[in-house]
Amino acid sequence: SAHEVVALFEIDGGRGFVEVAGPLATTCAAMAERSLALAFDAAALRVACSTLPLPAARDGEAVPPGSLNPEDLAAAVPVEFRPERRILRSLCRLCSGGSAGPAALDDIFVLLAHGLDPGPCAPMWARALGRYGLAALLERAPVSELLRREGAA
Repeated sequence: SAHEVVALFEIDGGRGFVEVAGPLATTCAAMAERSLALAFDAAALRVACSTLPLPAARDGEAVPPGSLNPEDLAAAVPVEFRPERRILRSLCRLCSGGSAGPAALDDIFVLLAHGLDPGPCAPMWARALGRYGLAALLERAPVSELLRREGAA
């Protein structure tokens, strides 16, 4: 029942649930059940994700046929217009569809929770790839937010 799941969340602030289910599935569960949403908000998700290990480096990983190649994309634009390499790799995996998509989102959540700077151009890349919700999340990443505040001052 929902009450049992909420009890599991409350044991360790949701960390165990996030570790097993992943950030995306945890967010979906919280959105589907009001009592979970009350027990597990965005701040709790951020804390839980920050305790997870960083995603494994996938440098040199084979790119599935028909998928966007992050190395080719990065080589096509000047360095100052590239997102951080792990973010770009995850964006490409996200666009490949299938089971790689949710795993790529989980990786991005964990990287951001650990304080990774996605780069000021990362939201633009996410929008260009049709990932508008992710672009909004990347715009709220700590360094991007700091740059916007400095630019407004």
